[in-house]
Amino acid sequence: MFIEIIKFIIYSGLIVLISKYILVTTLRKLAEAMNLKAKTVGDIAGYATSVPELLTITTSSLRGLTGASVYNILSSNVINLIQYLGAILLNKMH
Repeated sequence: MFIEIIKFIIYSGLIVLISKYILVTTLRKLAEAMNLKAKTVGDIAGYATSVPELLTITTSSLRGLTGASVYNILSSNVINLIQYLGAILLNKMH
């Protein structure tokens, strides 16, 4: 069981890293090709990262799994808060 959890964490991390690389590379090319401002690129990135959560919440709610929707929202916000605090701490250290 413990090995399965470790595998899950490693695979999840790899998926996040690969998709982050693809998203950042694609957005950078799009911004250069269309001469977009940094704020516009940030807005696009925000929407692109929120769409999967929106689809998950919508699908689970339509199927009657409101608990899954609530858990998705709460866990997403907790993870975002941890990331923001970590980024702030890293910036304060430099």
